[in-house]
Amino acid sequence: MTLQAAQNWYVEETVATATPSRLLCLLYDRLARDLGQARTALLAGRRGEAEAKIDHACDIFSELLTTLDGDMWPGAGDLARIYSWMVGQLIAARVRGDAALVVPVHELVMQLGSAWHEVADSLDGKAAVSA
Repeated sequence: MTLQAAQNWYVEETVATATPSRLLCLLYDRLARDLGQARTALLAGRRGEAEAKIDHACDIFSELLTTLDGDMWPGAGDLARIYSWMVGQLIAARVRGDAALVVPVHELVMQLGSAWHEVADSLDGKAAVSA
């Protein structure tokens, strides 16, 4: 098995066996990575690479938006507005080729991702105690 094949298998298994809270963390981790790489690519003048990373980040935001459930969590509407603002910033960054527009989105994603990781850790801890 090649290294790439092993990495692909690991990612597939991780996603297939992850709890919903861990899946959300994986999405945020990938989102943060895409945004960091998009910013780096824009700074280096690699527009094609940056656009691909921004497009993928927007796809993740679309998934996050469609899975928000306002009936389960009253804060869903506020989070949806934040996601929409971030997508708008990324579209502007893509059109203008402006890495500075990616920075606040990346920072906010890092903060939100950290909070979701804490929630997932807490849920994992509760599940371990009850098992």
